Amino acid sequence: MAVVIDQPVADFEAPATSGQTVSLSALKGKQVVIYFYPKDSTPGCTTEGQGFRDQYAAFQAVNTEIFGISRDSLKSHENFKCKQEFPFELISDKDEAVCQLFDVIKLKKLYGKEYLGVDRSTFLIDKDGVLRQEWRGVKVPGHVDAVLAAAQALNKAKDQKIAACGSSYMSCAIAKYAIGYRICRSCRRLRSVALKQRRNFRLLARPRIQHRLEQRRQRDRKEHAPKPPQPAKQQHRADNCHRVQVDRLREQ
Repeated sequence: MAVVIDQPVADFEAPATSGQTVSLSALKGKQVVIYFYPKDSTPGCTTEGQGFRDQYAAFQAVNTEIFGISRDSLKSHENFKCKQEFPFELISDKDEAVCQLFDVIKLKKLYGKEYLGVDRSTFLIDKDGVLRQEWRGVKVPGHVDAVLAAAQALNKAKDQKIAACGSSYMSCAIAKYAIGYRICRSCRRLRSVALKQRRNFRLLARPRIQHRLEQRRQRDRKEHAPKPPQPAKQQHRADNCHRVQVDRLREQ
């Protein structure tokens, strides 16, 4: 049965470089990136492997292991790994058991001929062995950066998981927006905490808003306030000037 998003991946064992045998169950507690590629030492596969090599430290920083896998022999893998200085192991899947599990064997065409080959694909598995994200029909440019971003978001969401929740699904609401995970129904507490924080922020901001409104009201009062009456002396001078003008007009 092929793997399904948000479902546990069936355990498997496969030989790898450095004399290792990779088992998914032995990697529990770590995030795992498995990338399938068609063939060792080809241009696209070399570029993809170099991308994972260059970002290996960043993947390790978010508790993520990387494994490349193809149908090549262990000898071919050892040469490819040594030449490109890959810090991660390459898995040999000559019998296509792991390829069938992840459903990456596809019908391809080359120079008009059809054949069955490995579809370039990458899978991100969480610490509990659940498949969280997949990339099929991968285009190499920019792909490693996209996988790294997903691994970082997954690790961050897992770190913020609510301890009170016993669900196997991710409890953090951030994950819903980061990678599209489901939110556990028993984790209402997280949502209420977020709403409470927003409400507290509004309460803290309220005095500043009220102060600005009061300043605006005072400015409006000053602009629309009636002009004060003239003092008595100024009024007396104005009356005298008016009398002088009237007397001049009468004399004329």
